[in-house]
Amino acid sequence: RDWSSDVCSSDLDAQDDIGRQLNQIQNFIAQKVDAIIVVTVDSQATPKMTQLVTAAGIPLVYVNHPPGEQKFPPKVTFVGSNEVDSGTLQTKEVCRLLGGKGDILLIIGDLSNESALQRTRDVKEVIAKAPCKGMKIIDERAATWSRTEAADLMNNWLSAGFKFDAVISNNDEMAIGAIQSLKAVGKMKKDTIRAEERRVGKE
Repeated sequence: RDWSSDVCSSDLDAQDDIGRQLNQIQNFIAQKVDAIIVVTVDSQATPKMTQLVTAAGIPLVYVNHPPGEQKFPPKVTFVGSNEVDSGTLQTKEVCRLLGGKGDILLIIGDLSNESALQRTRDVKEVIAKAPCKGMKIIDERAATWSRTEAADLMNNWLSAGFKFDAVISNNDEMAIGAIQSLKAVGKMKKDTIRAEERRVGKE
């Protein structure tokens, strides 16, 4: 059976504003929706969200960005990747490609977001140990998960004359932005960029 005809959804963008996201959730509760799915702006705000939605008896699913709670009440769950595994595997692959040494540019998601912070910690932990200790982060900047901002950041790095061996990105949207900038100036190399979700930029 095609269940899509039985489901009506409403999508809202919190625009990285915690207060806005809380208001949106309160509005959904007032509308008596059957379920709420949240990509949280800030994991520190999820206990309040969980409390509000649970009190209304509505199922709640957090997606992608891990919530702040370690345990959930009934009808609340999280669906997403293990941030430690993701960032660690990503950086180990870059290490393998570079033979354990090289200069790295690091594109961070949002400095207020726990997923970005964890993925960044993963990168730094990997290159602090053998066989990857020859890798060095020569600059790191935030691009708030945005393809456009990452492209602008990459352009700034290129204009500033940074010499680098690889770019590591907290997600593939930002990696794609960096790739676009590198291709525009003819500097895209095979396997230059690695993103957290999956490999991108292989020509």
